[in-house]
Formats: sequence, structure tokens, C-alpha cells
Amino acid sequence: MNILKNAVAVLCAALLLLGSGVFPYHDVDFSIPIIANAEVKELNIANDNIVINDSGEYRITGTSTTNTITINKGCSPTITISNLNMTFQSRTSPIKISNGAKCTLIIEGENVLKGGFTKSGLNVPQGATLVIDKSSTGTLTVEGGYLAAAIGGGSNETCGTIIINAGTITATGGAGTPAIGNGGVSSSGGLIVIRDGNITAKNASGSENIGDLVGPESCVKLVGGTINGVEQEPTPETYTVTIPTGAELGKSSEISISDVTGIEDNYDKICVKLSQDIAEGEIFYLNSEESNTFDYNIKVNGKSVSNESNIIETSGNTTVSLEFSEPLSKPKYPGEYSGTLTFTISVEWQ
Repeated sequence: MNILKNAVAVLCAALLLLGSGVFPYHDVDFSIPIIANAEVKELNIANDNIVINDSGEYRITGTSTTNTITINKGCSPTITISNLNMTFQSRTSPIKISNGAKCTLIIEGENVLKGGFTKSGLNVPQGATLVIDKSSTGTLTVEGGYLAAAIGGGSNETCGTIIINAGTITATGGAGTPAIGNGGVSSSGGLIVIRDGNITAKNASGSENIGDLVGPESCVKLVGGTINGVEQEPTPETYTVTIPTGAELGKSSEISISDVTGIEDNYDKICVKLSQDIAEGEIFYLNSEESNTFDYNIKVNGKSVSNESNIIETSGNTTVSLEFSEPLSKPKYPGEYSGTLTFTISVEWQ
């Protein structure tokens, strides 16, 4: 999922490098990618086990006490669960995201996932990623078995990456384990990010805990939402982008990102996209007052870039070199040629 607010800066291809402008971080708006004409596969868990081996879109409903949902390694599906009820007694997790898989989950209606003895209701082991999408409007009641987290690792199992962006979630971990995070009392690690949603997270003993029992603060980032009735204060995220206000063909300039705080490498990044209204692929143009044109290329750290492409994707401080080529073709008419490049600055989150 992308979360972004555009801050626009301009670089003019003039004859002189004039200086630099500083563009601070702005609050971000929320949006989600939409895949046009994507086929949504409708499945009912009552019919059989569901094994997902691709990155398509699924909608799963129904009730079962035996059939499971497995997302295999290398797959990144988007799954909508709608009034799904999976309550297990055996040593099984209703939903398992395999190591190396990523699942974007949309919650609709009322859903229940209960893991069997020592198993998570929604298993996210080390190396797996779960993203509960911002479009989630339903409820999810999820329970883990003995020594198992409700969402995350089973008994003594380290969890992977869990990102919660919305939904009403009631998570109950097994005795001696967190509700969301690592299973058991000795495992630690993983990453849990809560940006929004209304979450009740306790274990079978009534303890309120997210992460691991060893040191929950080491793997949890609370960005927002309401957890156990307490509204979270958003974690501040700031950065400064410095771009030149002018440049000359045949020379180079630098764009830098500095003073970065609150941007985590595992799940979000600062992006700077370069664009020009009249550019075509890797060909950019300058115009004269008489509407004559000639073309040139731009390289970032020695590599040619295309129009509407990200020239920076980073989670930390960085500097890149913009190299403006000599004209690709000799201008037919004398005069002063200039042009404008637009830099769109955004934060992208999973």
C-alpha cells in the first residue's frame, strides 16, 4: 500500500547552477493501488483446503474446522476475508503465510480464526509478511493456542513482519505469549507496525502485550490506532530534501535527503520522482522562446533514467548525482534554450 503526499520542487535547465532549495516533510494522505480488470477468485473454505501459489486477488468466505489456507513462498496475493470462520482443535493454524510470502489482507464482515494447540490463528513466521489493508472495515477475532500468538508465531516461533493499517481486531494469545508477535516466552525478533485500527490485544492470562515477552519495545512501532482502549500518538516522521534550483547541460548537480527520522528501512521509504511534461522515455527536451527544441539525457549516478521514474528510494540520508548530457542533436537555430523538471516527493508505505 502506498501512503503519500506530494511536495513539488522544480529544477530549471538554465545556464547556471543557482543554489539549492530545502523541502521539508509534509503530512501524508492515504491511498491504495487499484489493479484495473483484475480477476478476483471467489473461494469457500468449506469446500477444501486453499493453497495459493500466485500473487492474484482472492475473496474467501465460509466455515471450516479442518480446512486451511496456505500462502506459499514467493507469492504476494491480496486476500479479502468476508464472514470467514475457522475454529480448530487440532495442532493447525487456520491461515499460514509461508516464509518468503507476503499477504495483503482485507477484512470484511465478521471473521473468526482460532488456532489449535500451540498454533497461531493467523501464522506469520519469520520471513513472512502480513499487511492488513487500510480498506478493511470488518472485524477479526483471532486466538492462538497454548504458547502461540494470535497473530504471528506459534509456540516458541519468531514472527515475521506484521503491519496493521485498519480494522477492528480482537487478538488473544495463548497462555505465556503475546497476543500479536512472537510465540512462547523465549522467541524474540520480527517487526510489528500498527498505523491504525481498533485493536484489543491480550493473552489468555489477561496480560496486555504486543511483540514478545522478552522486550516488546525492540520489535514494535506504534504509529497510530487505538490499542486496548488507548489512542496512540503518531510517531513523527521528518526529512529534508535539497535540490538545485538550476543546472547546466554537460554538467552535474546533486539531490540530497537528510535529517531523516522515523522512517524505518523494513517497511517504508522516501521517494523522489522525476518528470517532464514533454519528455519521451529517456529523452528530455529544452525549448527556446521561438518554440525550437533539442533533446538531452539525464543520468543518476551514471545510469540513464526515464521520465516519471523514481530517482531516489531510500529510508535514510542519501545523496545522488544528476548528470545532464550534452545535446543529443545539434540545435538548428541559435538562442537560449531552457526547460523545467518536476520532482515529486512522497513517502511510500506497505
